[in-house]
Amino acid sequence: MGAKRRPTIVGWGEAYADAAAPEAPLELAGRAIRKTLERAGVAKVEVEGLLTGWSPLADQRPRYNNVLSSQFNLTPSLSTAITFHSAGVISAFRYAAMAVEQGLADPVLCVQSDAAASFADPARGMAGTDVDPVFEHPYGLVYPSAMALIARRQMAEFGVTREQMAAVAVAAREWGLDHPHAAYRDAGPLTVADVLEARPVAEPLGLYDCVPWGPAGTGGAFLVTSGANAASYDATGIEILGTGEYSTHEYLSARPSLAEAAVDEPGRLTHTGAQVSGHQAYEAAGLGPADVDVVEASYLFSNIALLLLEDLGFCEKGAAGRFVASGGIAREGGLAFNTHGGDLTFGQPGVSMWMNTAIECLRQLSGETLGAAVPEPSVGLVHGMGSTCACHSTVLLGRAGGSR
Repeated sequence: MGAKRRPTIVGWGEAYADAAAPEAPLELAGRAIRKTLERAGVAKVEVEGLLTGWSPLADQRPRYNNVLSSQFNLTPSLSTAITFHSAGVISAFRYAAMAVEQGLADPVLCVQSDAAASFADPARGMAGTDVDPVFEHPYGLVYPSAMALIARRQMAEFGVTREQMAAVAVAAREWGLDHPHAAYRDAGPLTVADVLEARPVAEPLGLYDCVPWGPAGTGGAFLVTSGANAASYDATGIEILGTGEYSTHEYLSARPSLAEAAVDEPGRLTHTGAQVSGHQAYEAAGLGPADVDVVEASYLFSNIALLLLEDLGFCEKGAAGRFVASGGIAREGGLAFNTHGGDLTFGQPGVSMWMNTAIECLRQLSGETLGAAVPEPSVGLVHGMGSTCACHSTVLLGRAGGSR
């Protein structure tokens, strides 16, 4: 008898808007849902569960899961929006798996879309987001400068250099140049010197250390069924091997340390909840970092990529700067890290960026890539980071085998 099947993704799809022909988030979601259901061979009347992340920046109606249900005539018996910051859509893997395994709903459709750059002024609107409106923002702290504080602490504690942070952006550009929808696709290769000479945003972070806005809009969806039901679908499945989730704070000035314990040494900035969410996912899957073939992780700023590489176990704590500078995530010979170019090259269309990260992992494991391809990957890791390293969600995915 073979091993018991785990909750399985039996359909997925995505949609991209063209800058010359903008599409609203609901339009993009609709196209992604259609592709997902067609891939799985499922009629929408069969969908029992619906999960979304938080509302798109370009359509900030509350209860967005209900807005979606109404728009597309879905009638789920289980539905909610997971507002774990933007990491919520990565947590959808976890909650969908729980729902199908407990028999609460099966299958469960998970959806996210946005088109912030096309329908909003995201730079202006987001500057004060994720900083404390009483104790931080009135004193000049905005989101990029909050992340720059973390970068300064990394430099002080671990000796991280600007050149090492720049190497993250260089590797991201290498990976993303072949992706047809990457924001920086046509910008050409990037060098460390280019990064260091770019205009400053929040010292020590410069333009290319920060996520750009774009593509014009994206939508993505995936459909989860129980391991017991997976064999009844014709589509090749991707199993959810393990998940983890951890939250440490809302605002930077209130965050605890995770160096020794979850609430020890308030104010320390260089240990994140990814340590815990990653451990949970690895333990549930019975795997470790060495078993992972491809990593798709949201990080928004170059210095945060260093923290995640450390806290997810791909190098020792404090060593990520040296790891990356020595080619550790280079397209040639390095860890396959954000194969679509990640945040710094693919860019941020809005909150759907986290779904794009997840879909990229499904593409790699299915062998249906749009850009760079990892040779025959078996295990992929998806990680969502929300706010100022506040919320972390980790998922390990694996190929379930051939067509069923």
